[in-house]
This record gives sequence, C-alpha cells and structure tokens, in this order.
Amino acid sequence: MVLSHSRSTSIPASAAPRRALTCLAALALLLVLVSLMVPRKAAAQPAATNTAPRAGEVSLSVKDYLALSESAEHAEQARAAAKLHREPPLAEVVAQRTTAEVGEVGEIGPVGEIGGGGGIGPAEARLVSDLEVLVQGHPQSRLALPLAGVALAVEVQRAAVSAPGGAAGSHASHAVMAGPAAAAAAMVDGGGAAHPGLFLVAAEPGRYSVRARSRASFTSVHGESRVTLTPIVAQVAVLEIGLPASLDWECPGAVVVEDRVAGGRRHLRLSAGRGLEPVLSLRRHVAGDQAAVLLAQDDVVTLLQLRPEGLRRHDVVLYEVTRGALADLVIDVPPGFEVERAGTDEGEVQPIQEGNRLVVHRQRRLQGSGFLVLTTRPAVAAGLLPLGLITPQPPPRARFLAAAATVPGSLEPQPASSWARVDLGDLPRTLGDTLTESAELGVTTAWRLREPSAGGAGSQVAAAAVRVITAPRAAAWRRSPCCSS
Repeated sequence: MVLSHSRSTSIPASAAPRRALTCLAALALLLVLVSLMVPRKAAAQPAATNTAPRAGEVSLSVKDYLALSESAEHAEQARAAAKLHREPPLAEVVAQRTTAEVGEVGEIGPVGEIGGGGGIGPAEARLVSDLEVLVQGHPQSRLALPLAGVALAVEVQRAAVSAPGGAAGSHASHAVMAGPAAAAAAMVDGGGAAHPGLFLVAAEPGRYSVRARSRASFTSVHGESRVTLTPIVAQVAVLEIGLPASLDWECPGAVVVEDRVAGGRRHLRLSAGRGLEPVLSLRRHVAGDQAAVLLAQDDVVTLLQLRPEGLRRHDVVLYEVTRGALADLVIDVPPGFEVERAGTDEGEVQPIQEGNRLVVHRQRRLQGSGFLVLTTRPAVAAGLLPLGLITPQPPPRARFLAAAATVPGSLEPQPASSWARVDLGDLPRTLGDTLTESAELGVTTAWRLREPSAGGAGSQVAAAAVRVITAPRAAAWRRSPCCSS
C-alpha cells in the first residue's frame, strides 16, 4: 500500500504585505470610478459666479460702480445748473439806423415827382436800414424785420465776422447768408413790391448785423410829396436824411438832433421812438407863400374833480387847425406842475418836459380838430389850491374852469372878479357835450376867465386860486349861525 500526502504551498512572509497594498489600491480605484459615475444633486451645485453675462447685463466691480454713481450725480447737477441759467428764447432788434437820400429837385408836379441827379429816379428815395439783432436761446420762429419800399439787397453777418455776404433781388424771394458756418439768413418774401416782408432766420444765438437796401416811392398828398420810411422797432433809433436844401421838410414824431446845410444839401439827423412809422413830407419853398403858414386856434378847459381820495386836475387843450398842420404840441406849464398821465386824440402819450416847457410829439400831424389832456394831483394847502395856468402854443383863445364833485363839497375860483359864471353849454362844443352827457364826471358848475383889461386884471390871473370846501368844513359853516345865536 502506497501512502500519498498532499503538499501545501506556503506564502513567504515577505509577500503578504504587498498583496494587501494591491487590494487596497484596487478598492480605492473602484470607489473613485463609482463616485464619478453617480450624478450630483442640483442643490449641491455652487452658484455660477464666473459664467459669462447675458445680453443686456453688465458686471461691475464695487470700485467701478461707485465711480459710475458719482459721475451720474455730477452730470445731473450740471444739467440742473444749465437749466437754471438757460436764457429764454429771444430775438429782437436792439439798435436801428435808417439813411434816406432824396435826389436833386427836378419838378414837383401834380404827382409830386422829385427827380434829377444822384441816380434817383422820379418820385423815389433810396433807403439803407442798418439793424443790430440780438438772438438768445433757440427761437422757434423767424424774426420779422422792418422794411420800407422794395428790397434791393440784404446783407447779414455775425457781429464778430468782418466779411459779409450779399445778394440782390427785387421781387423774387432770396436769402443772404454770412460767415463760413452760415449761422443766419435773411429772406424777402410776402408779396413783392406791394407788401414786402423781411425776415431773419438764425441757427444759433448771437448778435447779427443786417443791412437792407431798398427804394420807396413818393406820393402826392395836398400838394406835398410824402414817403414812408422804415418803421421804428428798436429802442434806440436814428434817422439820417439827405435832401436838397431848397425843399421844406417835415417828419412828425421825430426829434431833430442835427440840421445843417452844406454844398446845397440839407443833412438831418433825427431820433424817433419805438412804434413810429416816420413819414417824410417835402414841398418846394416859395417866398411869400402863405399856404405854409400855420393857422390854428385852441381853448383851455381846466376840470377840477373833488373825489374821496383827494383832488384831481385835468387840463384839456382843444385844438382847431384850419391851415397847415401841427407836428408837436408845446405847452408852457407853471412851476411844480407834475404830469401823472397824458393823452391825445391818438391815445396815451409820454410827454417830454424840460423845465417849464412840455412837448408832445404826435405820430401824425394834426390837421383839423384834436386835443391834449394833462392829468395831475395838486396839493391843497389851508383850503386853497394855487391855480397855475398852462399856456399852449399858439396862446389860447379862451380859458374855462369846470368843477365836479363826487363827495360833498364845493370849489370856488378866486378872485371872483376874474371869473364869469357860465352854463355848461357855453363850454367849447367838443368838450361841452361830453361834460353835459356824462353823469360819471359829475360836472356841476363852470366859469370863464374874463378878458384882461387895462386895469390890471392880468396880474390877478397870475395869482388865481381855487377855494376848496370839503364836507366837514361846509357843515361847520352851516352850523355857525345857530352857534352864534
């Protein structure tokens, strides 16, 4: 019998640790693979801080955000300051000078022709209007400029530009621009020679100089040759006129600054106020011609009103011109005569007073009937009102005094011997009808100044006064007889 035995393999002691390390490495690798294969939960995902911004989004750091906020605040403050100091839109003519040249006299016939040399045709005058225009802000409409007659040429330039541009035309619309930037343009349109219009269109603010050349025709009115000059629209305006020295001239409403004759020509410099449409009238001067002699008369009515707020005085001068015409109304006033308001048949006016002489310039010469009213608030001292009399030119034909009271009281002229009591119907017809029909004025009595006599009534007129009796004093006078008894 054969006996067998199994042979067991034994592992050396040095190889056991290596096998254990290999198993551990395999197990770790398996765990890593399993973890990579399992998907992560959405809640465990970190916020996408480094992702690209979407359309319309801007990512800023804190430093950039603070800098942007500060710049936005500065920009808002700058806009508010600019709005506060922004000038309102404005476009107006601030200065104006008109030059008119009339040629040599050829013949002034039935149609008032003035012809001759100087290149000026019959019945025409050449005008040059120099305007200074101020433009502020951005006006939304074009500025209408004054123009007389038919435009021949227009030039526009900025105040700082030395080289003007120009173009000429008569009936057709045209524009003239100045400067390389063409900041402004002037255009003529609106009806040709019948109703021309001159307009300025400015693209940016600034000062502009406009020169307009035109020609205007004379017309014959009552034997005179008249031409309408450029209307006055500026606060400061000067008229310079050149005409033959042999012609008589008038320009109602304008004030003579200079009048000189040289080389057979008369050179005039006049000033005029805003709103005047100056009309130059010319006629031949004939020695001994009585047609040019003024024939005018006037009456003076002084109306005193006793009112609750005090005494009010109205001096009314009634004019009647039967030959010639009155361009200016001249009044000599007493010392201390301060005019509160003044008006004529043309409306309210602003008189010019130098010393004791007051002058009112009319817009149109007075032919026929007209009036002047001067309103003052005189002061009453010790129940007496000094009645300083005004003296128009020519001297008045008659003087009247009318009294009206809207409160209890009375007015009595002094001295009584210088004044004659008259009915209201005896007042000048132009004013008498008004005083009689008007219940608001409350005129009750009237007087007429007596004619000065050789006995010295004229000296009494100089010392004329009015006794003013108010309600309390009148009541005291009525009670005095009872008290004395």
